[in-house]
Order: sequence, then C-alpha cells, then structure tokens
Amino acid sequence: MIVPQSPEFQTFYLFYENRFFKIITIINRFRQYLMIHFCFLYYKIQKTILTLYLPFGIFYARYFLIFMTKLNTKERILDSAADLFYSKGYVNTGVEEIITSCDIKKPSLYYHFESKAALGLAYLDFKEKEFLGILDRLSERAESLSDFFTNWTTLIERAARAKKYYGCPFGSFASQLPTQDRNVFESKLRLIKKHWLATVISVLKKHSSKRKNSSEDHGKLALEVMVIYEGAASLYRMSGEIEFIHMMRKQFEQIAKRN
Repeated sequence: MIVPQSPEFQTFYLFYENRFFKIITIINRFRQYLMIHFCFLYYKIQKTILTLYLPFGIFYARYFLIFMTKLNTKERILDSAADLFYSKGYVNTGVEEIITSCDIKKPSLYYHFESKAALGLAYLDFKEKEFLGILDRLSERAESLSDFFTNWTTLIERAARAKKYYGCPFGSFASQLPTQDRNVFESKLRLIKKHWLATVISVLKKHSSKRKNSSEDHGKLALEVMVIYEGAASLYRMSGEIEFIHMMRKQFEQIAKRN
C-alpha cells in the first residue's frame, strides 16, 4: 500500500485505516458469534424434536413391524395351504399338516383364519385371482385366439411335465368336498364359475374374427371352452397322461377356427 508522504495526510490516513480494520474485525467476530449460536440453536431444536417425536417414531415403527410380521404369517399360511390343497386336495389336507408346513403354532393359524373352511375360502379367492390373471395376461399378449389357446395349453403342459399341474383347482376342490361342506363353498364356487365365464367371453370377443357373432354365441363358445378344459384337466389328474392336454389343444384349435 502506498501511503502519502505529507505528515498530516499520513496521520489522517492511518487513523481511518486503523478504524476501518477494527470495524472489519468486529464484524467478523460478530459473524462467528452468530454462526456458533446458530449451530447451537439448531442442535437444540433437533434434540428437542428427537426428544418429542422419537418415542412416537419408535411406537409406529414397532407397530409397523408387528403388522408386517402378521401379514407375512398370514401369507405364509395361505401359500402353504394353497400348495397342499391343490396337490393333495382340501379334504386330504389336515390343519396339523399346514401348521407343520409353514412352521407356526396352531393359535397363529386360528388368529388369521377362524377355521379350515375360512382358509378354504381364502384359497379359492387366491386361486381365482391367479387363474383368471393368467388368462388375462395370455389374452393381452396373444395376437389371435389361436395364439391364446396355444399359449394356454403350452403353459399347462409345461406345468404338467414339471409335476406341478394337478388339474383345475376349482373342479378338483369341488369334486372332493363332502356333503356337509358343500353349503359353505357352493356360493363361492358359483361366483368363480361366473367370473371365469365372463373372462373367457371377454377373450373370445377380443380375438373374434367374425364381428357378426352375438354375445349369445360367445357365451356358448365360452361354456364349451370351460367344458373342454374341465374334462381334459380331470382326465389328466386321474391318469397323469399328457395326451389329454394335447387333445384339449386340438379342440381349442377347432373353436378358434369357428370364432
């Protein structure tokens, strides 16, 4: 810095220069003071928030974990029961076998399902969503009705060859019910049949090559599809012969040509 040579001016300049630097120093110290107090205040606020809300957070976290555990237990029970009901049959599967399969205590099962019948109804719901969901997805991907039937029967054949196909879940379930249990499941099975029929009609309409076909025609064809499927599925379950699935495919191809 160049300081003027005049003594008076030099004294004046140095005086105000010192004042200026003192002011700057005070401002910097004040800023540091504010920053320190701001950080301390922020810490206190955060601590207060944690003190007030942490217990609530812990409570809700525990509640959520308990809820998810219960939900997972219910899903495990239903998954195990679904596998056993489908492969062995509803009547042939005991509650003890389900409990052993999903590694729980009996009270846990009855906490989620009040009876074996309630579990059976949940199984039918589960299978209905799975079965009709497969038909919907196959219909979306198919370019024609022939493609739909081919993909459906191919899926069935693959499951059969992998020893994971045990026929129609609804037909098998209904055929094994004792007389005293029919009243419990009859309305549910009728509803499934109604939804299944509606799904097949929707598929036929979507892939129909003959626009003049009426709703009545589609309804008759849909019933025919269901009868063919049930017959082939029952015969396969009884004999374990893949040939019945091949016969089902051929009959479906005939329906595709008529539609």
